[in-house]
Amino acid sequence: MNPDATLDPDCAPRMLAVLRKPGIGIVAPRVREADGSLSPTLRRGPTMARVGGLSFTGLPAFTERIEDPREYETEHEVEWAVGAILLIRRDCYRALHGLDESYFLYSEETDLSLRAKDAGWATVYTPDAGAMHIGGGSGESATTHTMKILNRVRLYRRRRGVVLASVYFVLTVLVELRRAILGHDKSWPTARALLQPSRRPPALGASRTLIPR
Repeated sequence: MNPDATLDPDCAPRMLAVLRKPGIGIVAPRVREADGSLSPTLRRGPTMARVGGLSFTGLPAFTERIEDPREYETEHEVEWAVGAILLIRRDCYRALHGLDESYFLYSEETDLSLRAKDAGWATVYTPDAGAMHIGGGSGESATTHTMKILNRVRLYRRRRGVVLASVYFVLTVLVELRRAILGHDKSWPTARALLQPSRRPPALGASRTLIPR
């Protein structure tokens, strides 16, 4: 749980009931914002076409973020869910040796769910368990935005190899430059950190190669 998340009184037992079903390793609840509106926490897996985060298109091929309210009405398997609130089966967690701490911040829940799926453990969303998470309550700075983007490239490289990751990296740089030009001030330092490894946050240990490992 994130420190800015709050569970409904029956959230944990409802999530546990789902977790006890065969083959399920991770459970994500229905999350709402402070005003009661749905928080879209479900995600599709990273692909080359989704590097731009084009959620405004509403097309699954181009966006990881799932915003269609209908996708939040029934219990179903997902590729991954935002890690603000998750319940993880102990056997699954131990088999995967837990979260990969080299990510330090961001992408660790993506990596965990994808590795769980590789090992035969499903990540399942249930609307029967509810919780509240104050979106952005943990805050985002230029540094944390840079961590988030760098870790997306690292995740892609670790799963797809350096050749495809090189293309993913170039597309990521172009996306950040476009965002910077459009006025997203956090994207300028991120673009510089992508192109100049020495500018990357030391906590990531990702400053030795151009394509972050």
